[in-house]
Amino acid sequence: MLFCAIEKTGSTFWKRILHIAGGWRNVSNPTHIGLGEAYTEKGGYRSMKGKNWTNIVEIFSKTRSVIFVRDPYTRLFSGWLDKFYSPNIYFWKSAGKQIVKRERKTDVKCVYDVTFAEFVNHTVHNVLSKPCIDGHFQSNYLHCLPCNVSFDYIGKYETIKEDTMHILDAFKLSEKIKFDDFEKDSALDAIKDAAGWVFSQKKGVAECEVSFGCALFKVWSRLQSRGIISFKIKFPFKSDEDVRNVTRKQFESALKNAYDGSDSEDLQNSRQAALVQALSSLPKSSVNLIQQAFDLDFEIFGYDRVPIVSINPTNFQTFSYFQNCPPF
Repeated sequence: MLFCAIEKTGSTFWKRILHIAGGWRNVSNPTHIGLGEAYTEKGGYRSMKGKNWTNIVEIFSKTRSVIFVRDPYTRLFSGWLDKFYSPNIYFWKSAGKQIVKRERKTDVKCVYDVTFAEFVNHTVHNVLSKPCIDGHFQSNYLHCLPCNVSFDYIGKYETIKEDTMHILDAFKLSEKIKFDDFEKDSALDAIKDAAGWVFSQKKGVAECEVSFGCALFKVWSRLQSRGIISFKIKFPFKSDEDVRNVTRKQFESALKNAYDGSDSEDLQNSRQAALVQALSSLPKSSVNLIQQAFDLDFEIFGYDRVPIVSINPTNFQTFSYFQNCPPF
């Protein structure tokens, strides 16, 4: 199997699948491999780094190949949620600084409140004007060059469960790679990762002069936006004192309890509602630029150029998904 990884399309998840397929670690469920371990090249898969184009084309001719792609609108939204809304000190200090310098004409060392509209304007400008930008935001097709080489399987993030199962079955890996409960495994994996990540960023958050309560709240809100925690369940910490004493395990436990207490129908609609709210913040000019910047992604992979603009029930529209800090 040859897999071409595209950031923000489930690539980390699939790297863990490849480790198991290649016989690394005595596990069958990909979520039992740590997210950090997914990137080691000493496990079950090998990288094609350093190979020239002739080598790559030859490998393609002898190997069945797989990529996963994603709708440009949701991929941009996911990139903003993970790298700018949520605590990510590297992006707050690098790209965040560049964005506010361009959008607000201000120069600060660390930016924790980049809006989705600011991020989109900056990103589409870079896509349209620069040959190489951060891979999390670059076009799907530029990662894997599907116009130059032919892929046997093109999965879509929107149907990742069904497409993953189909591909595993095609490669006769269904008995080797198994899930206890695909949706629940994915949700608990995301919760564990979110809790571990925010505590790893604690020192940097303080250096950015952002309260840790704000950082935890952003993680909570991000998981609401992803449809892992219901929008009806409030942030459980009521004061700076509560946050000051909370441990990573306690925060992870609070996230799991919120997931367990969430209504499944709320979760199904919450993710789309958050996306609609984010897209609704964009002026028409920004949507037009997205369509220009990702024109080939829309065309090649069959995605709709017109974004989602409404959702029912209406009570989702009154909830604000992207507040910066808790109300204390």
